[in-house]
Amino acid sequence: MRFHAKSVYAIARWGVLMLVGCHGRAADATESQERGNMSIEIIPGVAIGTVRLGMPRRELPTGVTIQRDAGVLEGVHFLLDNDVVDEIWIEDLRTLGREVKYKGQRIDGQASLEQLQEIFGPCAAPEEVLGGTRIACASGVQLGIASDGPTTSIQVRLRR
Repeated sequence: MRFHAKSVYAIARWGVLMLVGCHGRAADATESQERGNMSIEIIPGVAIGTVRLGMPRRELPTGVTIQRDAGVLEGVHFLLDNDVVDEIWIEDLRTLGREVKYKGQRIDGQASLEQLQEIFGPCAAPEEVLGGTRIACASGVQLGIASDGPTTSIQVRLRR
């Protein structure tokens, strides 16, 4: 199996974000209280909420917070590559505090990993990465699992 430099970089970036991503949870919770019942739609290969893959930095909606090449908008995190959205994710489906939909159907925020694999699958075998486990699903969604002691977070991610 050959690895391209961009793939290796993306895998390393995924692992680092799994490790340091927890810092946004308090901000996500505050934002969710302010937004009320707004939902986030996952559209594989396209978008999570209002953040679209391939969206230039200049087109990101107002209210976005960006530090270097990482940003967040209404609980949806993203990475920029050459000022274009390259990855989008929900840091932890279980603590987001907002309704999430896929194909118009609500996803239970407390859904088990097996239930999420049924929703987004079929999915490949889990792959260990720095900071957790990654599962690629046929829908184009990647699930990330990280354990911090007794707490397990489930990340939902899209990539270009």
